[in-house]
Amino acid sequence: MPLTSIVVNGLSGVSSLGLGQLVGCCMKTLVDFEAASLDQDTFKSDIFVKLGQCWSLETLDVTGAKHIDDQAFVNVSKAEVVPAPGEKPVSPGLVNLKVVKVGFCSLSDFGVVTMCKVAPNIEHLEINRLETLTEYSVKFIFKELTQLKFLDANGVSAITYQMLDELKTTKPNLIMRKFRYDTFDKKDNGLRVPRRVVEKKKKKKKGKKSKK
Repeated sequence: MPLTSIVVNGLSGVSSLGLGQLVGCCMKTLVDFEAASLDQDTFKSDIFVKLGQCWSLETLDVTGAKHIDDQAFVNVSKAEVVPAPGEKPVSPGLVNLKVVKVGFCSLSDFGVVTMCKVAPNIEHLEINRLETLTEYSVKFIFKELTQLKFLDANGVSAITYQMLDELKTTKPNLIMRKFRYDTFDKKDNGLRVPRRVVEKKKKKKKGKKSKK
């Protein structure tokens, strides 16, 4: 099946098993894969077993798929291809992948570092709200993704403004989205007991003493 694009954003009834069968039919031709906002527990990292064999893939969007974790890019690293009959299989990775959107997923440092290794030519990367990331994986991104032009790191609390200034020296032309983000206590409902307004008592004017 010569499909070049699969777009299933927001389809809550889709599973990684079923979608994997569709991907398996067009692995040689697939260029764009968009499966954003699939937060159902039936959409997991096993879809990357098939995606890891889509050697022509250029765009990958799984934003909001909270059950996509580090195993996703481990599956990509294990994907093999035989260059020619009789030769040993190799794991080329997704060298054509340019756009990656993995915000709001469950990736940790290990998953992000693995992603950079299997897809070294990423130009547009969105890791927004990956709150468990540390300074290690962020610096790895700047070091290894030499083609990176845009980075959305909004909500990654490990990135401080001082750290940004240091990293931007290595990539001065990088366009980066990083808003100020504060963490809150989830148990805090924000309600506060209002202060009691204390009225100041007016001083009585002293009357003039009458002359005798």
